[in-house]
Amino acid sequence: MINMAEYYTPDKKCVVVVSDDKKSVSAWVDGGSVSFYIRPTERDMFRFNPEQAVMFMQHKMVAGIYRCSKCGWEGKRDEFKYGHMAELQCVACIADFIEQVENDKKTGNICRLCRKPRSICTC
Repeated sequence: MINMAEYYTPDKKCVVVVSDDKKSVSAWVDGGSVSFYIRPTERDMFRFNPEQAVMFMQHKMVAGIYRCSKCGWEGKRDEFKYGHMAELQCVACIADFIEQVENDKKTGNICRLCRKPRSICTC
């Protein structure tokens, strides 16, 4: 099992989780309910200076700026919709997601356990 360290704002609205070996990192906003896209240029800040990363995320949230969990596009909260699981997606990514689900249905890419398209299966 990999040990993880958590860093968060006092109100716990922004959270960064880093593995002890610094290879894995994830970030969450809205109290851990929405994943926060980490750009490749920011990855080292999140891995090696998570306190600064949490302040960076908090600054974005205070300014009302959210990121698409898939592509990283930034905008105001009302420009996004909830996607699958803990994703907040822009209009383009939602359209791609819907297309992927429809394609799974057409091609028969269905989970044998839950009978849902594989792109939305949680089994």
